[in-house]
Order: sequence, then structure tokens, then C-alpha cells
Amino acid sequence: MHIRGLAAIVVACGWAGVAQAAECKPLNILSSLDMAPVGQSELMTIPIGLNGVERQFLLDTGGVVPQVSAAVANALKLPQHKGNIELYAADGTLSNNAAMVHEFAIGKLRASNFDVPISPNGDALEGIFSPASFTSYDFEMNFAARKMNILSGDHCAGKVIYWPAQALAVVPIKIRNLHVTVPVKLDGKDFDAIIDTGATTSIIRQDMARLAFGLTPDSPDVKPEGHLGDEERAKMYSYPFKTLTFEGVTISNPKVRIMADVMGANADHSNKMNSLIQRNSDDVSLPEVIVGMNVLAKLHLYFAFQEHKLYITEAGAAPAK
Repeated sequence: MHIRGLAAIVVACGWAGVAQAAECKPLNILSSLDMAPVGQSELMTIPIGLNGVERQFLLDTGGVVPQVSAAVANALKLPQHKGNIELYAADGTLSNNAAMVHEFAIGKLRASNFDVPISPNGDALEGIFSPASFTSYDFEMNFAARKMNILSGDHCAGKVIYWPAQALAVVPIKIRNLHVTVPVKLDGKDFDAIIDTGATTSIIRQDMARLAFGLTPDSPDVKPEGHLGDEERAKMYSYPFKTLTFEGVTISNPKVRIMADVMGANADHSNKMNSLIQRNSDDVSLPEVIVGMNVLAKLHLYFAFQEHKLYITEAGAAPAK
């Protein structure tokens, strides 16, 4: 997912429950939500309240901003208007509409008069929730226990792993266009990767696979794997990568697909202001690497946004509180 023209609608949004005290405090869980799988996949949804009506939103750390499907917006008769952001799906589909929600609720947390973009991903999902929009909070995702906790960001730095774990990675986070970006190594090569709980599989952009590994569709061991959704130009390929490594945690034989970048296909291809070379669509592209749920489902994640760190342990630890 990519976003252009971000407005100030998603920065904490005045949600109740944010602690701002300067002193060091213990962990404080503000809200705890059950995850539910999407069909037979490893994708997970969480309950979100829209004007008192509960809907299941995809938990999507790669989704940039919270989004609602057009079908749900219509069913709940949410006032709709042309928004001030543009959202692009991975297959290039564009949406720039939004709906006004009088009360947007996630567990015990509430936001009033919340402007929610209409998702470009169609109506297969009721909506999308993106934690990267709410960096005043911490988010813990225990996929083995199917539990997500929202915690206050006001706590002792580094004191977040309260469950038993044999291996721990502490990875620096950068927020780029509201994407959670972390450094990873794929077969020993360094990449900037998006942590994307809304992606079923992990992906390396086709030009990155060529530059880093010399891989092309005609290379030995590169096999065609169809395309993404209905977009035939978004071709995908498999390749037997050996390792995907976060600092301290390594996944062996990860399934990382090679994918052609067509995200900007429907973007504005006119030249940028005062430029005869650069186009507006140059900023709309897939990230170098996407780490999806085929990898993340095996992990236990803690996003400490105020520390700019992602804590990663193996899954199967004690259930979240």
C-alpha cells in the first residue's frame, strides 16, 4: 500500500488513554483484542467499532492508514466525500474517497469524528486497521495466541518482553510514508523491508532481485507463480532463498516471492512541478522487500514506536495477557 497527500487525520487522533508522563513506568495494557483468521489464511482481523457497529478489520501493518470498504461505508450510511489522500493497492488500484465516522472504536479506545479513507482493495474485507498511524501507542501481536494488545508508550525503555523467549531481535524502526520499515538480510544481502501483516506472502521487488542476486525470470530455479489478484502485469516468481534474518532471529528457507512492480500503473504520470525528468508517479512503488504473514505468523511482535524499535521473538510463547 502506498499513500500520497497525507493529512493530519491519523496522528494519534486525540484518542483517550494516551499517557504522557515523563517518569519511567511499567507496561500498561490499554486494550486487548482477539484476532480472527481470514478464511484458511494466516491473515488476521480484529474487531473495530464504527458508530457502535462492530466490524472485522484486517490487521495490516502495511496498510498505511485505517480504511473502510465501500460496501461497509454504504451499509452504515456513512457520509462520504472526496478525501485529501490517495491510496494505491499493490496492483495499482487507486482510491481517493473517504467516509466520516462519528465514533471509531478499537477496544476501549475511542476517536470522535474520524475521517476514514475508502479502501482501494475492494469489498473482500470490511476494513483495514493500520497501527503505524497511532505511534503514541505500543502494539503487541501474538499470532500463536491470536491476541493483539495496545499498550501505553509511556514505559521503561527496553522493558517490554514479558513472555519467555529463547531468541530476541531488537530491530530499529523507521516510519516511511506510514510504513513500518526495518533492516533485514535476505541471503546475506541488506534490504529495507516493510513489516506487513496484511500480506499473505513475502515479496522482493523484481528489480531488487536482479540488482542484488542477478535473478531474472529466465534464471535457473526461478519459476513463474502467476500474478497478484486480477492484475496480470503483477507477475510473481518463486526462488529458493535460504535465510531471512532480523538481528538475532533467522528464518530458514523463507518463501519470498519475486514480484513485478506495477503499483504506480494508475498513478499521476505527469511531471513534478519544476522538473522535466521526475514524475509524480515516481514516488508510488513497491518497497524493496515485504515481510508478510507466511513469515510473521511464526513470530511474536512488539512495536515500541516511541523507542523506534521492533522486538521480535519466536511464536508459541505464553499467551498475551
